[in-house]
Amino acid sequence: MALIDDILDRIRRSDGPQERARTDVHRECRACGTAVSQDEATCPTCGSTDIADIPL
Repeated sequence: MALIDDILDRIRRSDGPQERARTDVHRECRACGTAVSQDEATCPTCGSTDIADIPL
């Protein structure tokens, strides 16, 4: 039973998904859906400035 106790202790100590920081972000134009890089403020396809940051 020591192995199962060790596994359960590790699970209890680990951060749950809600506590993890999301660092990866997908940027997408809300007007046309084109993927936009982090350094772009406007969509290269349609020129819209309405860019969505979507955490992954």
